[in-house]
Order: sequence, then structure tokens, then C-alpha cells
Amino acid sequence: MLLSISVTFFVSPSAQGQSQTGVPTPLGEQQALQMPQAPISDVLPLSHHQLIWEFGNSDSWQRWWHLNQAPYLQLRRAVRDGSAEISADGLLQWKLPTHVEDIKAPTRAQKEYLILPGLYKLAEQSRNRDVHAEVMTSIARVGLFPEDNGVYLRRYLASPSVELAQTAALGLGVMESGAALENLLGLLTDDSTGRWMTAHKEGVPTSLRSYAAYSIGLSAPGMDPKQKELAVNGLWNTLASEDTSVDLQASCVVALGMVQPEQVDNVVWKLLGVLQAKDAPLEIRAMCPSAITRAIAKLPASHALRTEIRNTFIELMDSKHPALLRQSCVQSLGLLADRGSEVMQRDLEILEDISHSGKTLMERNFACISLAYLGASCGDNEQIRTQTARVLMQRLDSSNPEQRAWAGLALGVLGANSNDWSGSSRVDADKALLNGFLETENDSEKSAMALALGLSGQHRALDPLMNACAETGNPTLRSYCAVALGLIGDTKAEEVLMKQLQSATQQPVLLERTTIGLALLGSEKATPFLVQQISPADKKTPTLATLAAAARGLALIGNARTAPHLLTAMADKNLTPLARAYAAQALGLIADKNSLPWQYRLSADVNYLAATESLLDWESGNGALNRR
Repeated sequence: MLLSISVTFFVSPSAQGQSQTGVPTPLGEQQALQMPQAPISDVLPLSHHQLIWEFGNSDSWQRWWHLNQAPYLQLRRAVRDGSAEISADGLLQWKLPTHVEDIKAPTRAQKEYLILPGLYKLAEQSRNRDVHAEVMTSIARVGLFPEDNGVYLRRYLASPSVELAQTAALGLGVMESGAALENLLGLLTDDSTGRWMTAHKEGVPTSLRSYAAYSIGLSAPGMDPKQKELAVNGLWNTLASEDTSVDLQASCVVALGMVQPEQVDNVVWKLLGVLQAKDAPLEIRAMCPSAITRAIAKLPASHALRTEIRNTFIELMDSKHPALLRQSCVQSLGLLADRGSEVMQRDLEILEDISHSGKTLMERNFACISLAYLGASCGDNEQIRTQTARVLMQRLDSSNPEQRAWAGLALGVLGANSNDWSGSSRVDADKALLNGFLETENDSEKSAMALALGLSGQHRALDPLMNACAETGNPTLRSYCAVALGLIGDTKAEEVLMKQLQSATQQPVLLERTTIGLALLGSEKATPFLVQQISPADKKTPTLATLAAAARGLALIGNARTAPHLLTAMADKNLTPLARAYAAQALGLIADKNSLPWQYRLSADVNYLAATESLLDWESGNGALNRR
């Protein structure tokens, strides 16, 4: 039981009935005249965002998968006991994020009396910026007491470290509460309140304003209709401002697609205007298609606005328009679902042509994914799905191994989103994927085929995938085979994956993906092993690499019984600050209020090739989506 933990922590503010040390009360008039003081005065950037980067180049399928994998893995559902109910607020109709009863997760009392106080205490005991960043994000993930914790996070907005201030702004959105809207609008619009909170009399830094825009989008589920209207007005006015930076304008576009106000038509018409504005910066226009498709998610399939959107997308896919714009429209066209057989047939023909002869490689690659979406959303129109599979199988014959990888992944996406797909076309597609996996000698292509086999649930691939885990020397290929085995769900793979897990304690990415595979199998063996890595029986202090890997693994599969070990690691002053930060990160993920990670709400089907620095930076790791 979590409550039997022997480490002593403070009680949360709400439980005490008064403000806790380190959680400031609202400022009085006299205090409000003073500039805020940040808890950390370190001006250096955070030392880490991701454990390791291995997502290839800009054409690599791994980047798309990294940003879109969450609804296909559904890890929270895999590791929790309890009933799962289909949620009506999924970003896409055929991707089915679920609300899970989560009876193994920490209870509200455990979050309030142990987890939150443990996080507060760690921040009080440490002056390390990474520790404070992870504490802030974990508190936001838990989502309790948004008003009090909003005040707690707000203090960090004045931090001399830009990245620490960005983390605070992002945390205000991750809480998903309308209570933070006023502060976020102050940051976004660079008003006197925003300048006061950030201690920047000359103006709120532009990057912080971009993070505030993303946070407004993330906060939308907790807003009432009036707040959503205020949010839309603030975002649009900032986007339309002549002196606004391209990065900030692009962030406003992303956020506008997430708010979902009652009058969504007005938002969509505004975004369509930006998309068609030839004098607007290309990065801003390229963010519009994905924002538009998110915004109309709840509009009926017969809504006239969908026809206008489709026609605009198709017109901008012409080769006379810039490549980034064409790519964005190609990727989003398949998301305009359920429009009747004739329209879908025409869209299929357009995407088929682009998949073969698109002007750039990424147009051809995105066309494969868009075809998968189209085929998955065709309802009972088996002809559309059969033709979609035919086109993707033809692309498996491409001379370019990278495009073969994309086509294989797209077939897997089609299979994962088409539970009713059967018949000869399904048999042919499954056979083509298995042959592709067995025949290719290109490790990247083989990894994509492995993942596609898992997404398709191909039990015939079980032995080849297990053999690859046991025999190949490429850790990246082994890691994707592990995920594929988990998706297939056959417990015969458990022993192979446990051996792989035990040999991966110094390889965080391999350990993480192997843990995912075991979690999807419902294995009970991984958790004790990972706990042993954090709290060795011989009391030796684990290396940073081991602890980082084990903490990340526990974050993926942990439950209430795991939390005490992470709390103990957080309180262990013999561990390095970064190691304690990893433990705080894992604890926040275990206690997360949501079934899907907050990053997915930003990343779903966005054209990451057009992403500005504040959203995603594959090289530096400084974007919002680079944060764990």
C-alpha cells in the first residue's frame, strides 16, 4: 500500500486547510507592487529534455511515429485494471482514446497526501533547475488544486532561465484548468500583468508568449464557453497583430485548432483565410491544415464547411504552391472523413497520384499516411478500403527504402484503425508486410515493417519478430520489434522481452520500448525488475543511466505500488539531482490525470517539417514537444 511508505512528507495545502510552505498565497495590494522573485535564479538552460535522439533525418518515418504513437499504444489502458469506455472527445473519430477506470492508479488521497507533498519537498530541498522543471511538470500532470498550484507555477515565470519559465508556462496549460486563463492571456498579449509576472518590464519574451499560446490550447478542456471565447479572441488578436513574430503566430494557429469554442465556424473561416493568404509567412500557413481538421472534429460530416475546406486543400496541393504547404494539405486531406463514396473516391485518386509522383519525397510519404486515414474512415465502403490497400502495397515496390518504410507503416495504421477490415485485401496486405520484413536488409525499413506487423496484429509474425529480438545486433530494430510483439499481444513473447529488458539497463531507448512491449502484453515481471534497479537489494547507488532508464520504464507501467519507490528515490540525497529529477518525472506520469500524454494534443498529425522552434526542434531539443 502506498500509504505504508516510511518516508515522511508534508501534507498538501488543501489537506492542511492552509497554504503549504513553498505554495504562495495570492498577493495582497502591497505585495503586488513588488516584482516577483523566482525560486531559482540560475540562468542556464535545462540540461535535458529527451533521453536520447534517434529519429533519423527529416524524411524518416520514426519522427511521424514518435509524435503520433500515443493512441495506438494506449499504455494507460494496457497497464490498468478496470473498465474502459470510449471517449467522445478523441481528436480523430477512428482513433479511440479511452477513459480508464484506473483502479491500480494512485488514488486522489494518495496524490493529495503523499505524491504532491513529496514533489513540493523535493523542490524545497534542491536548487537544481532540472529538479524544479520536473517537479513543476509533474504537479501539472496530477492536476489537483489548479488555483493553488497555478500560483505555485506562476512564481517560476520570473526565472532568469528562459527554459524554466517556459516550463512554468507550459505547466499552467497541462493542468487543463480555466483558472489559469487570465494569467496565460496576460503572457500571450504581453500586457502589464504578463510583464509583471515575468519581471520583464520591457516586454514578455516572445518564446514565453508562444508557450502561453500552446498552454491556452491545452487548457481548453477545463474552460467554460465564455472562457473559450476569450481564449479565441486573445489568440486571434495576437495572430493578426502586425508586429507579432512568425513563431508566435504559428503557435496561435496551433492553439486555435485546440480550443473548440461553441461557434467553431468563425474560427475555421479565420484559419482558412490565413491558409490562403499568399503574403503570410509559410510556416504559419503550413500549420493551418492540421489546426482546421482538429477544429472541425465535432462538426457533422454533412456540414457545408467541410466541402470548402476540402476544395481549399486540393487547390493548395497543386505543384505551383510551396512544398511545405502542399505537404500539410496532403497530410490533412485524409482526415476529412465520411463525405460520401464519390468524394472519397476522388480523394483516393488524388492521394494515389501524389503517393506515386508527388514533387517531393515527403509529399509522397504523407500521402501514404493520408491514404491510411481515408481507408480507415470509409465506414462500410469496402471498395475504398480495398483500393487504399492496393495503392499502399504498390508503394511497397518502390526503389526507395524510406518510402517503402512509410508505405508499410501506413498499412499498419490502416489495419490498426480498421477493426472490420477482412477478406482477400486484408490477407494480401498482411502477406506483403510480412514479406517486406523478412526480405529487406535495411534496418530502418525492417523496423517500420515490424511496427506495421504489430499494428496489424499479425500473429504469423510472432516467431520472426522474436528471432529478430534475440539475434539482431541493432538495438533500434530490437526496440521496435519489442513494441510490435506487445501490440500483437501474445504472451509467448514475454520471456524474450524480459531477457532483452535485463540487458538494456544502460540503454534507455531500448529499455523504454522493451518496457512498452511488456506493458502491452500485461506482463507482471517488468515492474519488480525495474524497481530493483532503482532500489538495489545491496543498497548500492545505481548509475545515472540505469536509474534514468528504470525510472522511465516505471513511468510507463507503474501504479500505486510503484510510487513509494519513486518517492524514496526522490528523497535520497545520495542520488544526483538529475537522477532525482527523473524519479519526479516518472512519479508525475504514474499519477497523470489523463489517459493520453498532453504532448499528443499538440502533436497529432501536425506537419512537423514546418514546426517553429518553440513547438519542436529536433536538433536542440528546446521545443514544447521535446519535453518528456
